[in-house]
Amino acid sequence: MSRYPEKLSRIEITTTMGCRLNCRFCPQKKLLNEYKKTENPDKTSMTLEDFKGILSQIYEKGTITFSGMSETFQNNEASFMMREAYKQGFKLQLFTTLQGMQDEDFENIKDINFQMVVLHIPDEEGNSKFVIDEKYLEHLQRFVSEHDILYYSCHGKVHPMVKNIINPEIPITSEMKNRAGNLTEEKLEEYHWENGRIVCTGAIFNTNGTASGWTPLLLPNGTLLACCNDYGLELILGNLYTESWEKILDSKKFAWFERSFDDDSVHSLCRKCDRANCRSEAVKRNSNILWNNAIKVGRLLQGIELKQGGYFPTILDDEKADKINDLLFSKKICIFGLGKLFFDTYNTIPWKNVLLSDKPGICSDNNKKWKKGDSLFGLQFVEPEELKTYDDLVVVTYVTNDFEIRAQLHNMGIHKIINIYEIFNIFD
Repeated sequence: MSRYPEKLSRIEITTTMGCRLNCRFCPQKKLLNEYKKTENPDKTSMTLEDFKGILSQIYEKGTITFSGMSETFQNNEASFMMREAYKQGFKLQLFTTLQGMQDEDFENIKDINFQMVVLHIPDEEGNSKFVIDEKYLEHLQRFVSEHDILYYSCHGKVHPMVKNIINPEIPITSEMKNRAGNLTEEKLEEYHWENGRIVCTGAIFNTNGTASGWTPLLLPNGTLLACCNDYGLELILGNLYTESWEKILDSKKFAWFERSFDDDSVHSLCRKCDRANCRSEAVKRNSNILWNNAIKVGRLLQGIELKQGGYFPTILDDEKADKINDLLFSKKICIFGLGKLFFDTYNTIPWKNVLLSDKPGICSDNNKKWKKGDSLFGLQFVEPEELKTYDDLVVVTYVTNDFEIRAQLHNMGIHKIINIYEIFNIFD
């Protein structure tokens, strides 16, 4: 109990069951079959009153993510839920396809400053079953003009009908995962963590040990899942409509879930997930690969061949070369994230010299324990809001999951952002 907050600090919402898009890379059939076995399976849509009822179980200023296992706007009360939560001071994230969105929804969310927006767009191959009509294109045009988008998600090549509408400067991701083993029909990379203790890299642990970044998922009938990958409903923790979060934490189901991370004889969904990592494997990587890659990156930064007016190492693809170029040519580098990962690796392997070379370095973090003027390994601490005053700055996010930090930096007009793992694994 002491490891977890008394209330939820984050939650993901599935507003309705049965997604019309029926994406190739989303195991909807499995989800719907398992949903029939839950309490009150006929309740397939969350109401505004349902939603209001669970807000008291979330910390004030906690994060609510509208995404889940179906398109949010299929529920005609979804935008009212967002408006209500934002009015009460919660932070909101939105993952959407815009399918089912109405003009009224635009009005309801027009004043919401979303912490993060990810927009799923149509693909040329038809892997996602979008209805691309005049109304959708009108809504897409309006949405991209009214909201800051962190990145686009596309399950293939971008559909030609939307190419000229989306912002070409915003990144597009098309990487597909097997949903922790739930997407068995597709030939996607599998993950198996059979032995030893595992950790969830999708969770962000506070300095006091509480898992505040872990995000359970709520289904329309109140069923609370441990994770958004649980399309087979293996990890049902309880029902948030009928049970308190405190009661769920004290339940046998939650004790089993927690034990599955430490005890490899307890085989849970998490041991087939791409977000899992094994402690022993992590130690091995730190002692071998990270050191070697640091040396290689350092060599690249010191002397790589010149092509087409810029530095493009022939051993790297263009995307990775661009990251090297950002480190090479930016006027200043900021290390953002001063947690355990930073203290474990920054000064103990050659990353300090690799990242900064001869550039002046600064550091930043949202944790209020750091103050302006503090110095860590020669880096001067700067408050996050001050970063927008620096010209030609590249930020290296020194955390495992940097979605929120990226959104924060994008909102400040900072777009040169590299996650430390992209550098750690640049030669993988």
